[in-house]
Amino acid sequence: MNTQTNEMEMNRIDAIARAFGNNIPTNRKELLMFILEDMDDDTLIDLWNERCQNGSYDDEIYPLDEYHINEVLCPHRTPFEMLRAFADDFNPHDDYVMFNGYGVMVSFDDPREHIYISDLADYLVRNNIDTEKFEDWEDEIMYAFLHGAEGMEKLTEEEIGDLDWERIIDTDWDEYVDEIISDRE
Repeated sequence: MNTQTNEMEMNRIDAIARAFGNNIPTNRKELLMFILEDMDDDTLIDLWNERCQNGSYDDEIYPLDEYHINEVLCPHRTPFEMLRAFADDFNPHDDYVMFNGYGVMVSFDDPREHIYISDLADYLVRNNIDTEKFEDWEDEIMYAFLHGAEGMEKLTEEEIGDLDWERIIDTDWDEYVDEIISDRE
């Protein structure tokens, strides 16, 4: 049983190493971009909309369904105003809708075409991160930190064993390593 568990863990570590390839993140932004690229659409949209609610409302992405059109996007518009709110190429069979910069609704199927991963990663670095949304990537976070952060060679095995993945994703890596080293004294 123990040998099988160790073998499964080694396979998981190998899979993580292959996923990173030669591009092991060396800071939080790079790590967040890697994770965001791999994240499911619904979670990615939630994070993107959180960013948008802090200054760029037109970029919010909504499901294209009756509730969001009637109750969220156009609750007080007349039928004529609603017709004017849709872009010429609006397709009611698409999956998502958002406003363009002119207050006109555009529809689309792939939300990733409208989400700027680098901007979202910058936002997450500057603000508190809801680490719950990143729990599925705990192993990748630890691997990236252990293999990409500067100063890891200064840490003892015990300190490495006590690393907190939530702190890694929510703290500047250099500061976290320095804090661990300074806690020795």
